[in-house]
Amino acid sequence: RQGINGPIWALIALDSHEYEIPESSTLTRDAIIAEILSRQLSDGGWALSGTKADPDMTGMAIQALAPYYDSNADVKVAVDKAVTCLSELQNDDGGYSSWGTANSESIAQVVVALTALGIDPATDARFVKNGNSAIDALAGFYVEGGGFKHIANGTLNGMATEQGYYALVSYFRFKEGKTALYDMTDVDINTKAEEYTILDGADGTVKSGESYTIRASGDISKFVRLLMDGKTVDTANYTLKEGSTIVTFNPEYLETLAVGEHQVTFVYTDGEVSTSLTVEASGTTEDPGTKPEDPETKPSDPGTKPENPETKPTDPETKPETKPETKPETKPTDTKPTETPSTGDESGIVMYAAVMAVTLICIAVLMFVYIKNRKQDSFGK
Repeated sequence: RQGINGPIWALIALDSHEYEIPESSTLTRDAIIAEILSRQLSDGGWALSGTKADPDMTGMAIQALAPYYDSNADVKVAVDKAVTCLSELQNDDGGYSSWGTANSESIAQVVVALTALGIDPATDARFVKNGNSAIDALAGFYVEGGGFKHIANGTLNGMATEQGYYALVSYFRFKEGKTALYDMTDVDINTKAEEYTILDGADGTVKSGESYTIRASGDISKFVRLLMDGKTVDTANYTLKEGSTIVTFNPEYLETLAVGEHQVTFVYTDGEVSTSLTVEASGTTEDPGTKPEDPETKPSDPGTKPENPETKPTDPETKPETKPETKPETKPTDTKPTETPSTGDESGIVMYAAVMAVTLICIAVLMFVYIKNRKQDSFGK
């Protein structure tokens, strides 16, 4: 469905860092090259459709075939024809048109193609028309303040800006003697992931609506994004600080998470680290009905405090409200002295009995003496 685009960009991707094709695959570089060559038109160029070359597709085909220009004879012949085609397609002002419209993207693809072959698009006579080179034409689409426009009378355009800038990067690399734009073999690729750890806040618990901070060991300069349950968290939902990597989730964001366990992942350029975060409902506190502060059960409530004799149920109407087990201990009307043994001291009882006994004996003796004297007085008379 992609037409010639498919094999062109597949080959560019494979060669960007000399990636190997798995042995189990039926695809080979030679097969891809052959497919691209088979689509070349009679005028030396390529197009998505039709029989007339398009500068965009011709430039892209050259970019894909450039690495094989010196090693594959068929590729060399095809590319030479394509370069001639591009020179002929160039407009009088040094620019290029696609589908009948002069535009910056077509120029950008030609610049990238020529620099991949080592051809200077600013000075090579084949690509200078009326004193205007392809680079001059591209600069004519620049928008003041930054960026490029798609057509001459247009405004800032995203695709035009992207392609315009990477065309200039390609030209810069060519002038500096660096590898071509898509040749990234000058970059070391570290395939071994770094091992990171959670320094603070690992496997934590937070109540919904509160903030929470987690610190990971990775350098903040390598931090790429934060994931919650595998989905990227918008940067507006947390703050990021140095000190390794310190992330503090906003209370408003945590309030949107379902109650339960979630997985937080710090993603770095060379590795990642995860931890769990459990969100609890904000109302998971003790039932107010059982709190000591509740006036119905508060120990200081005069209606139930057994220690306060002034509030003991002496009133018959309130007596039934007192717990049966506290009644014997709290009855204020019982003042019998016989309850003194409750102190555990029995010596008082013994002393009391002894005194009473002595008193009775004394009374009996006195009565006896009195009666005897009365009888003697009677006989004397």
